Amino acid sequence: MSNKPMPPESACADAATPARRRRKRQRAAEAAVWSGVLGGRYRPLNDAQARRVHATALDLLEAVGLASPTDSLVQTVTQAGGALG
Repeated sequence: MSNKPMPPESACADAATPARRRRKRQRAAEAAVWSGVLGGRYRPLNDAQARRVHATALDLLEAVGLASPTDSLVQTVTQAGGALG
């Protein structure tokens, strides 16, 4: 084995054979779906937990706000009854 540093991954990708690229795409596609998640729905929180996170986020936005809101955000929030300042 040589002690030469390995070239960056992007340099290796250009030199890959078509068969290697095909295997790499196949492995990536297989990894996109795994067993144990029915119907492709991953739900780490139950409904009550999700509502609590949502309510807390709204409380934080009301109390702390945003330092640099975008113009479109200001427009959307004020049209929905929010206040600026």
